Amino acid sequence: MNARSVGVLLAVVGLALVAHPLYLFPHHGETAHFVSSVEKVGEQSPDETVAYDDLPPVARDRFEEALDDGYSESVWSGEHAASSEALADHEYVRYRGVYYEYQLRDAGSLGLGGILRMLLSTLAVISFVVGIFAARSGRYRPLTPRRALWIPLGVFAALVATEYYDVVVGGAHEPQSYVHLQAMAAAFVSMSVVGSAVCDRGSLRPLVPVGLLVVGGTLYAVAAGYGSAVGGGAVAFALVTTPWFVLGYALTAPAEEAPWRVNAAEPTDAGK
Repeated sequence: MNARSVGVLLAVVGLALVAHPLYLFPHHGETAHFVSSVEKVGEQSPDETVAYDDLPPVARDRFEEALDDGYSESVWSGEHAASSEALADHEYVRYRGVYYEYQLRDAGSLGLGGILRMLLSTLAVISFVVGIFAARSGRYRPLTPRRALWIPLGVFAALVATEYYDVVVGGAHEPQSYVHLQAMAAAFVSMSVVGSAVCDRGSLRPLVPVGLLVVGGTLYAVAAGYGSAVGGGAVAFALVTTPWFVLGYALTAPAEEAPWRVNAAEPTDAGK
């Protein structure tokens, strides 16, 4: 299979991966809650009480789970909307003539599932960008520093779009910021651009700005009193960014091996 065919295949795989929430995460974008801290409060009716028999089936099941085990399985805002709303609207349940107080807690939305989604979105963008340029150039190492720049830009756009999808389609709570975590991920992935530049120029000079950034961050950490964490932070930075650097370097052909990059300053045979 030639490079153009491989590129088309990679681009298709990238498009399929970026749509992973539609087929891998049935509760993508929904807010998960769970019932916990069920305590008996007596036989007098407090405010915000609902009869057990008036709760939707899933809400009844989750209440009994929390009563027996201390906490319940997830109640999803989309699939279990009626149960989620009923439990959120009350604080007490009348069950077999006794009143119980419970708490409906947020189960969180990041966790391993969120990290997996971010990883899949990142891999999807890389596959699509590399595939497009491989299909266009017909080479297995199709990147240049300028082309590699589409990778962090695409990762940022994909992660932000997924966050908006969560809120608009899945009914999730709006995050405190749509950009902070996504920008951090894109910044790490941007090391692929540095790796591409190092290979393209045959020099380590593109690493100079990165070194200055690390030194500046270290000095700030020490001045702010986080000196004990500097070493661990540097190791973590290296572990996270090195794979992306290697990716950009490996997929970039040195200038002398890339015939599609012709130096415009050099005269051609036709111009002699």
